Amino acid sequence: NLVYVEYESQSLPADIYIPEGEGPFPAVIVIHGGGWVGGERADMQEASELLVTHGLVVMNIDYRSAREHPHPAQLEDCRAAVRWLRAHASQFKVSPEQIAALGYSAGGHLALMLGLTDVPVEEEVSSRVGAVVSGAGPTNLLEYPDSGLVKRFTGGKRIAGRGHIWADASPITHVSADDPPVFFYHGRWDMVVKLRQSTIMAKALEQANVDVVMDVQPFGHALTHVFSSGSLTRAAGFIKKSLRKTSLPDEQVNLIQ
Repeated sequence: NLVYVEYESQSLPADIYIPEGEGPFPAVIVIHGGGWVGGERADMQEASELLVTHGLVVMNIDYRSAREHPHPAQLEDCRAAVRWLRAHASQFKVSPEQIAALGYSAGGHLALMLGLTDVPVEEEVSSRVGAVVSGAGPTNLLEYPDSGLVKRFTGGKRIAGRGHIWADASPITHVSADDPPVFFYHGRWDMVVKLRQSTIMAKALEQANVDVVMDVQPFGHALTHVFSSGSLTRAAGFIKKSLRKTSLPDEQVNLIQ
């Protein structure tokens, strides 16, 4: 229940899980689902408790609801979480150059957006992450033209051609060769966010020569989340392996201790 960012309207809390031992450890920002308008970090408590047993510092966050704060507010909150953890790295035994992002459903979408979009040039502490795990995250919002959730997420604005906010809010439009490695886990029978959303994204990343792992489960949307321990265990290994290969230059980290 630590506050990582404060706005005039609300403060945003997070829970921190720290492995036993000296550290420093690689870390992961964990992002809950709920269609960008619901859910809470408690939804990812079991996932966080599992990930910390694999030697990761876990920061499980809440973020602003798109009911009152449409895109890009949620992405800004995720960026603020990375900056806060990186700035407090020594306090929580974090290796500051080794931070990843993981989320499920809407949280998977936000983890992808965090990993694939350009870091704002004005940042004094970088919000760059070195690996992404997306569980059943929507990747191309243009394929949901009638979705009330997507309309609310984008502020009620309609699709209006290329460059529109629906495209800007879609991870697949931000693919580039310098993206971090991505681990996807998804249910084969997911009717809420169809498996296609992960497979088309994985193919686009592979074409850009980005490292990708696809972990498909024999469940639908809810059960893939409920029975995620196997996928999360594999994802933890993927995170640690990927973060060992990537690190930020000191001038990009710019720690504020």
